[in-house]
Amino acid sequence: LESDRDYRGIGIPLPFIRRRALEAQHFAHAIKVVATTPKSGSNNMILSTAEGFTVDFECAPDENFAIYPDKEMIVHANHWQSPVALSKLRETGLRDVPDSLYRDYRVRRHLSARHGDITIDDLKEALFDGFASPFSVCRPQIRKEGGNLSATVAMIVFEPAAGVMEIAPLPARNREFTRYELTIEDEILERAEKAVPARERSSISQEKRWSALS
Repeated sequence: LESDRDYRGIGIPLPFIRRRALEAQHFAHAIKVVATTPKSGSNNMILSTAEGFTVDFECAPDENFAIYPDKEMIVHANHWQSPVALSKLRETGLRDVPDSLYRDYRVRRHLSARHGDITIDDLKEALFDGFASPFSVCRPQIRKEGGNLSATVAMIVFEPAAGVMEIAPLPARNREFTRYELTIEDEILERAEKAVPARERSSISQEKRWSALS
């Protein structure tokens, strides 16, 4: 995302904000990190929990705008969607990514047709969309004005409740996914809890659950 408020001041670098949110011991604490930390530039961050809730924050440097699921889905590309945000700031990113206006529409239309019965394969098919290539959802390497390369760097598909993540680097050229599983054996968790004072054990259990599943 880009807006006319970007880079007027110095905020916390975005990688630090993401890291702090992932380290939060509770979902509400992660929301606080994303929603209240000042930033230098605009950005979009989606937070979800394996317990079944998600919220998207369109972030300006000094203000954040929440977007909630529509028909149990949030689909976002590179342009502002929040009507409140668009009434308060000016969109400046479309000069570089005009294709954003159809990319999220393509994914949303594909998934809406399968509403109520969406599978992992449906998600992958939607994200592999090659309409209007090379300016497509799944973008091959192209050289933009100014010489910078642009591409879909990776396709990442999560199943938070199952603790599963699949990653395919450069999916326009590669459709092979590597699967990662985030699990904590009960025995290991019990040993970790016994290693600290009783008053701190509940917080460790909560932190492990949040870090592993979110």
